[in-house]
Amino acid sequence: MEGEGAAAVHGGDEAAFAELSQRYRWELRVHCYRMLGSFDEAEELVQETLLRAWRYRGSFQGRSTFRAWLYRIATNVCLDFLDRRPRPPMPDKVGGPAEVSWLQPFPDRLLEPVAACPPRAGRARPPTPRRRGCSVLP
Repeated sequence: MEGEGAAAVHGGDEAAFAELSQRYRWELRVHCYRMLGSFDEAEELVQETLLRAWRYRGSFQGRSTFRAWLYRIATNVCLDFLDRRPRPPMPDKVGGPAEVSWLQPFPDRLLEPVAACPPRAGRARPPTPRRRGCSVLP
């Protein structure tokens, strides 16, 4: 099914693109969130990812899955964003939690419905409120 949809996207079928990209929207949001640590920025960059995918749909050659192509675009969008807006360094404060203004938790309301679904093959299992965490890289 993805192959047929990807061919339609390549041909400029807006409805096929919307259907196929909507299928991966949640995964892309989690991917961007993991790279950025900010839910709001992840939302914005998923939009940018889908805009770039639509704009450059002619470059999709079908050597990979449509999902992998979207992930590559999302990764590049996040890396470009981080290059333009570097994160402030973490304070070396000892004894208390550091204040990180850009770090946001992933909303529980978006995790609970998905956590109830059994994981699909090939899809990252969504984090549950108990297992959720964030790594801050320097």
